[in-house]
Amino acid sequence: MDNTIFQKCDFSGFRLAEDLFNVEFLECNIEDSHFRSIVYYGPGVPLEESAHDVMFTDCDIMDSYFSSVDFRNSRFEGCTLYFSVFLNCTLDDQTISAGDKKLQPVYASMDFQTILKSNITNLQVLQQYFNIHIPDYKTRISEVTTKMEYKKIFISYSFKDQAFARALNDTLKKNGVKTFLWENDAPGGEYLEDIMYKNVYNHDVMLFIASEHSLKSKACQFELSTGRKKQEENWNNIFFPIHIDHYLFEVRQNQIRPLDKAEEYWKNIEELKRMNSQDFSLYSALPKDKTIDFEKMVVQKIITQLQPT
Repeated sequence: MDNTIFQKCDFSGFRLAEDLFNVEFLECNIEDSHFRSIVYYGPGVPLEESAHDVMFTDCDIMDSYFSSVDFRNSRFEGCTLYFSVFLNCTLDDQTISAGDKKLQPVYASMDFQTILKSNITNLQVLQQYFNIHIPDYKTRISEVTTKMEYKKIFISYSFKDQAFARALNDTLKKNGVKTFLWENDAPGGEYLEDIMYKNVYNHDVMLFIASEHSLKSKACQFELSTGRKKQEENWNNIFFPIHIDHYLFEVRQNQIRPLDKAEEYWKNIEELKRMNSQDFSLYSALPKDKTIDFEKMVVQKIITQLQPT
């Protein structure tokens, strides 16, 4: 959704899963809505035009929340933020401006991670929007918690392994990891390969769920080939394989079909085998009595390794 203006519109129950660029909400009423897919274009990123990512101007925003969004190139100008929440976001002194609007008491809030990741020194904004009245608020928060930064995860999987992928995604998100799961996050109206290509490049890590289904999937192999191309360009490893059966280690090159893709697919498989794939084969069926153990293993084997060094 690019280069779009919504003027004097009403949004209720709005769930935004699509990337936004140069989108303005002007004099809109936004209620019970969730924004989580605004892409931050930081300094040095080549763009065809100079624009804000997202602009909220003179809007009334109520009972809404923004999660895992970098707002340093977005703006809230003259907006009311009532019972709205910023979770794991990044803001700066330009993000929010009261403008000429006479604000009534507002009840916006930030979680600790947003506070630690943000750089807001404007006391008027802190007082009017977040009811924070002490200039050293960030120092005090840092005394009781630390900033957590996780890499952005693209989950590659076969739809035949959908139940496992969904359970894995739910556990990652519950622990604050930002993910892309096709069934939840793929936008409509775009070519499938364009969506896959863009999101492999836009995410730090490709968490590949290796199985007989995924290794035989044309779509998954396209994502693996794109990942290898990205690695060759930037020399940074992006693959994080886990396996839910042992096909990754049993398949042979002469078994790969179609034959004209055998060489490419085998290079993808060899690249995965170079990595220390985590074994989740005991949890592929995910019976209810293993849910707690599964979540503990996700934390231990995946999440603790996703923090940047």
